[in-house]
Amino acid sequence: MISFSLWTEVTISGFFYLVGVFFIILNLAGVKDFAFLSGLKDYVTLLAVFTLFISYLFGVLTLRMLQILLSPISQSLAKLLKNKDLAVIDRDVAAEHNVIIFQYGSERLQREVDLQFSLYVMFSSLIFSIPFVGLTSYLWLAKIHLTLLGQAVLITSFAFGIVFLIIGYRQRKNHNRLKDKAVKHLQDTIKKQMAKR
Repeated sequence: MISFSLWTEVTISGFFYLVGVFFIILNLAGVKDFAFLSGLKDYVTLLAVFTLFISYLFGVLTLRMLQILLSPISQSLAKLLKNKDLAVIDRDVAAEHNVIIFQYGSERLQREVDLQFSLYVMFSSLIFSIPFVGLTSYLWLAKIHLTLLGQAVLITSFAFGIVFLIIGYRQRKNHNRLKDKAVKHLQDTIKKQMAKR
């Protein structure tokens, strides 16, 4: 389910990828400091809009790529660890659950399911985007002889990646549990109403 509010979470994640690409460009161009940015002060508004647009684009592209690339890995891990929470949910089942929730569920339930899904998307996207920034900034900082700072940034970013992995896993469980309970309750309610007719 893609909610209207999902663009915020996707843009946040995409911004980190954009910053990572920025550090790659700095590294390849041999730029040693940020002094060149002072010449861009007249274009701050334009740069802000460009950054927002490119961040959203990167966020959407990486979200879709990660879904495609990580789905088989998640399925294999689910089978190996015998953990149903890691398994990828069948699209037909997910679509059926969404129809039930959005056709028969209250507006509050719909908002809550959207919120849980949005948080899951954001945390799972940050699992890779923050370490990507850490790695690219480390490479740039090492090139300009600030290796110790680069190592601190790298270690911190990978620690955040692990934290977001744990939070994302828990958020996915919360989202799936909420949806399953809601669908079961709504299906029972529908059956009771049909039996009364």
